[in-house]
Parts: sequence; C-alpha cells; structure tokens
Amino acid sequence: MNFRFAAVRTTGKEERAQPSEFRPLQVPRFRPRQGVTTLEVVVATILLAVAISGLGTFSASMHDGLQNRELSARIAWEVANAREQIGCWNFEEVRKTKIEALPVSAALAKRMEQTRWVASVDSVATPIEGLRIHLALHGVLDLQPVVPRELTFWIPRPEEED
Repeated sequence: MNFRFAAVRTTGKEERAQPSEFRPLQVPRFRPRQGVTTLEVVVATILLAVAISGLGTFSASMHDGLQNRELSARIAWEVANAREQIGCWNFEEVRKTKIEALPVSAALAKRMEQTRWVASVDSVATPIEGLRIHLALHGVLDLQPVVPRELTFWIPRPEEED
C-alpha cells in the first residue's frame, strides 16, 4: 500500500510516526461490479430472442429458396433432355401423342405430383421448313400448380435425296 506520511516533529532523536499520524493517499479505485440489474437481464433476454427469431426466419427462407432453385433447375434439365430426345427421332415419328407420352425422371416425379407433358406440333414454312414444337412441363407442388416450363424449338424437314 502506498501511504503518504505526514510531517513529524523531531526532537533530536528520531521518533517513529504513530499510526494516527498516517494519512493514506486517496486514489480512486474502480471496483468490479458485483452483479447485474433486473433491467439488464430483461433487455439482454429480449435482444437474444430477437436475434434468434431473425436467424430462424432467415435460415428457413434460405432453405426454401435453395429448394426452389434446385427444383427449377431440375425442371429446366428435364425440358432440355426431352428436346434432345425428340431431336433424335425420325421426322415422321414426331407426333403430339408420342411427345406427351414421354416419361418424367424419377427424381422430378418424387418432388412434383401430376407431372405431365403438354405439346403442340405444327408444320411451318418459316423460319425453316419443318416442324415447330412447343413443349411444356406441367405439375403440382405442395397442392399448388407449378408455372409450366415451356420451350419452343424447330426440327427441319430432311432434305429429299434425288
């Protein structure tokens, strides 16, 4: 401990200062708090509850968004695969009934209900002479109809050999 000593009168022989003559140095000390108030506990609890509920809402919406993005990609792949499959058929085999009978992949059928192809096949002369095929994949997700993914493409009429 640091003490500041008061001046002591000396009478020729050294005397020790008496304890009553000591004056301690006054230094402000910061004591650590011994506890928290009820108001601080209530405010901390409210802040924690708001943070947790916000985080829960964010994670749920993020999860739903990722699932929707994955489903949209699966549907797009399914339509592109159907177009490639139809493009491999002979020109005379391309018919609306055959297109609508195409199977849907098992992975997509697991996620969506009542998936079905809707197609239209028209003979056209422009922009190329051949068939214009409009292809759409319809289905139901969580008891609501899904906006169909549509694709229109052309298959040229094969050149006749002489």
